[in-house]
Amino acid sequence: MAIQTATFGRSEGGLKTLKSNLQSQCSSMKNKLRGKEYKELISVINANWAGADAYDWKNDLSAKIQEVEKALSTLSTKSQGLLDSDLASFKSFQAKNVK
Repeated sequence: MAIQTATFGRSEGGLKTLKSNLQSQCSSMKNKLRGKEYKELISVINANWAGADAYDWKNDLSAKIQEVEKALSTLSTKSQGLLDSDLASFKSFQAKNVK
């Protein structure tokens, strides 16, 4: 994962940017898992490898990809929840300081 820059200094805007960047990166990584390279790999396997072992290998690969997809979804969901909680805490703190 390569979040290039994130400005998070206890500001609502910085926090929203961080959330957006994180969600975008997780989504991008999930899309790449079954993207062009994956399709090319499966195509090469189908063209050059036959039998039960090829079928099993492709199924194993698919299962591992699903595990990574699930982990990325969990990361995205949990981090969004944590960032939302932090934002609520920050807003509460700010509201107490501004009168």
